Amino acid sequence: MLTLEELAQRNVAIVEKYGPWTHNIYLGEGFYTLSDGLEHADYRVKLFLRIVSDLAGKPLNTLRVLDLACLNGIYGLEFAMHGAQVVGIEGREANLVKAQFAKDTLGLDNIELVVDDVRNLSREKYGLFDVVICSGIVYHLDTPDVFGFIEKIGEVCTGLTIVDGHISFTPNEKREYKGETYWGRSYREHVPGATAEEIEKNLLASLDNSSSFWLTLLSLNNLLARSGFTSVYECHYPVRIERYRDRVTLVAMKGKPLHLQTTPLLNDTPEQFYPRQLPDIAHPSQQSAYTEIAVGQELGSLLKQLEDSPDRTVVTLAQLSGKLVDAKDYWQSEAERLRLEFFKLQSYTRDLEQEWNAKNRRIDALETRLNQQSLRARLSTLVSKLRGR
Repeated sequence: MLTLEELAQRNVAIVEKYGPWTHNIYLGEGFYTLSDGLEHADYRVKLFLRIVSDLAGKPLNTLRVLDLACLNGIYGLEFAMHGAQVVGIEGREANLVKAQFAKDTLGLDNIELVVDDVRNLSREKYGLFDVVICSGIVYHLDTPDVFGFIEKIGEVCTGLTIVDGHISFTPNEKREYKGETYWGRSYREHVPGATAEEIEKNLLASLDNSSSFWLTLLSLNNLLARSGFTSVYECHYPVRIERYRDRVTLVAMKGKPLHLQTTPLLNDTPEQFYPRQLPDIAHPSQQSAYTEIAVGQELGSLLKQLEDSPDRTVVTLAQLSGKLVDAKDYWQSEAERLRLEFFKLQSYTRDLEQEWNAKNRRIDALETRLNQQSLRARLSTLVSKLRGR
């Protein structure tokens, strides 16, 4: 075991050669790679460990865990310290050297650290994993790489995958992949004209693509579902307050096929996927409770106030404006709700029509069979009579 002074000396040498640490890892003897203050604590360590402990269905020390784009390896190291067999893949040597230093210092022999591009992930190369940690990487990939990357995760994962990262709030741009449409927006990874050396030193950006594509939450859910995951959840607890509210933690699960008993008509129904965006409509109880009568009464009351108190003109006009905006918003939401209800009825009518047509076809087929059987019976009777003669 290294002394505190030896740890500090080796750490200084690593930082001077490879740049500062990203992860704040405790290496013993009171030594942290960044500081012993909470400002550098990575709350995702607690979050990811809790998710896996709660959902994996196996003890931690029986799991095989993959940490993708692992940087300095904090998540993989944590699982290794709980007994899991871990593989960490990182594209930059400058990041992985620090992870290797932490591994050696902690005396761990159950974590393998590999310098590789995560886009090279395959079952043949790395095998299967109970758990895949995919933190801070999806939003650094461009299309079509991001689609193939998630598909590869689906191929190597047998249990659950944690996808943590930024999403796009706006479906401004679309991308096509295997006949499906995905929405999001482009994000610049490196400044135009950046040299290979500058890109390599940008330790928290993409390896080579100058821009990336941030998927919307709905499109990311669709992509995970089409990559073999049977359910996707968003984790809200344990709590970690992010600096940016466009970062989410999703848990994608691999499950077994289900056969419904109470609603068998859904067993052969194709899975549904999210549209470009969902309508911004709340339950009627959450909407502004404005009707034509109520709005008229409130406007009349405000006009009366205006007559009685001319000195409050500006305030009253502002209130009038606010009421009109509320009324407009309410009727717009009502129109959207009715439009969606109309589409639902249309869909329901089509389903009924298809079901009715299917029943008619079955009836026609049954009648044909009965007619054929009747004809055969009559022919049999006729043949018997002829033979009797």
